[in-house]
Amino acid sequence: MDGAGLLLIRPLLLIVAIAFSWNQFVATFDPGIKMEVRHLIPATIATSVALAAIALAYRQHGPLLGSLISIPGLLAAVLRYSHHRTEPASSVAATGFLLAYIWTGKG
Repeated sequence: MDGAGLLLIRPLLLIVAIAFSWNQFVATFDPGIKMEVRHLIPATIATSVALAAIALAYRQHGPLLGSLISIPGLLAAVLRYSHHRTEPASSVAATGFLLAYIWTGKG
């Protein structure tokens, strides 16, 4: 893929990674949600992915573009919250999107 295509795809990968991991990250701090033991590992992975994706957005793209990447990701997470609160598969998908972001940056 050429450089222009990666410039468009890489931020989208971060947006989707944030959207898929944020709800499980927030759910770990919500006392109203009873986390089952089998959901603790995916929640830990989602926490790592959410924080890493936001940190990468700001570190590699600067404050302005980092905000333009983080805010749509958080808004998408809010839209997903009513339907998919804490799906363990979401953390797997978010990890895949974050790894794709990191892998595409190696070129």
